[in-house]
Amino acid sequence: GDAIVLKFHMYPELNDTAVVDIDTTMELPLIGRLNVKKFEVDNLRDTLYTLYSQYLKSPTFTVTLLYKVSVFGEVMRPGLYYVSPSDRVWEVIARAGGPTKRGNIKKLKIRRKGEILNINTWKAVTEGKLLKELGVESGDVFEVPKKFWPTLDEIYKAATTIAVIYTIYKDLSSQ
Repeated sequence: GDAIVLKFHMYPELNDTAVVDIDTTMELPLIGRLNVKKFEVDNLRDTLYTLYSQYLKSPTFTVTLLYKVSVFGEVMRPGLYYVSPSDRVWEVIARAGGPTKRGNIKKLKIRRKGEILNINTWKAVTEGKLLKELGVESGDVFEVPKKFWPTLDEIYKAATTIAVIYTIYKDLSSQ
């Protein structure tokens, strides 16, 4: 599931990344298990402040929501990644190792439940748009398609193969 990053200013030993389990609970330092289904981030911050105040004097901390997205297609390390709403589109692709030589980042697609979202992703990449500005949600899929045209390396390999075949054919036909 999703996760939160909890960073304490005065108590770094309590810093944690807590994953929301399937039953909508998470395990937190000192507090234990907490059901977070009903909370928005701001409400969660207030509740955590109240709970941590029982153990710490004036706790100061930040709470950052993380959610899972999939990145696949022509990227170096396809897979599931935790992202923050304040991440940029290019940071998500960079987490997956960046595009391969064949990856067409200009044609990046973001899907939700199988449907392609109507987002100008290339503009989002070049303008450094935040995921929250684009409405990206947990479970969304980033797909980097292949470039239509072959790379120079692929053209070179094909030309070399054709030249070798031609040379062999020419040698065999002249005998």
